Parts: sequence; structure tokens; C-alpha cells
Amino acid sequence: MKAEHNMEFILTLHMILLITPSGEPKIDMEAYKDVVTVRAGATLRLNVPFAGCPQPTAEWHRHDVKIHDDDRTKIECHDTRSQLIVRDVRRADGGVYSLTVANDAGRQTANIHVNVIGKSKMTRCAPPSKNAVSAFQFSCKLLSFTLEYS
Repeated sequence: MKAEHNMEFILTLHMILLITPSGEPKIDMEAYKDVVTVRAGATLRLNVPFAGCPQPTAEWHRHDVKIHDDDRTKIECHDTRSQLIVRDVRRADGGVYSLTVANDAGRQTANIHVNVIGKSKMTRCAPPSKNAVSAFQFSCKLLSFTLEYS
């Protein structure tokens, strides 16, 4: 006797939808409602909290020019805040500083006005040694001339 077996394979597809919340970055400017005033020679610290999902990236600018770390300037970025540190502040360091935070959901920029008061330190150069050789170079472009002769 021959038996037939009908086997059906049922493919069950399970779909898991993973939803991650997303939110535009938000900068908390509560501490920087007014102008920030710092004395020349002091250290400027701008510590700004922010939030967003996915985690935002942060960039600092001064007068629309991106700020990078150097011998006086340091940028620290953490999950929920960014801090700009400028050591030995000079009068020329005053102006508008901007923090921009951005993620896939959007971007936000906040401005902080910094006023530097007092006199900047003058750097004194050591006098030249007796054996120092000085050389000066002078160049100019001749725009026009008058030739007089008799």
C-alpha cells in the first residue's frame, strides 16, 4: 500500500520594527542670556548644554569662522554639552561666538556675545645681542611718477 503525504511548508515572516525616537537638537542658553564679560588675560569658558536624538555633533565658530584647537583654545565635546576654553584672553578675542549642534533631525545655532575688558598683556622682546645681525627688507610698488627735466 502506498501512502501519499502532503507536506506544506508555511513560511512565517516575523518583522520587527525598531523605532528610535528622534528629535531636533536643542541648545540650553539659560546661562548666556546676557553678554559674557571677561577680563583680558583671564580664561574664557563657555560651557553650553544641549540635547538631541540621535546624538548631535557640535561646532564652535567666531564671526562665522570655525574654531579649532590651538595653543590657547580648546574645545571639549561630551554627550550633553560642549565647552569652549580660551586661555589668556585678549581684547581681539571679543565678539560673537556661535555653537551649532546638528543631527539627522535638524540643527540649531546659538550666539554668545563676549566682551573683553581691560588691557591685553604686551609681550616684550628681549633686546638684540651685540652679535646680532639685523636685516631689513623694504619693497614698494610704483604706481605713478613724474619726470621733470630742463
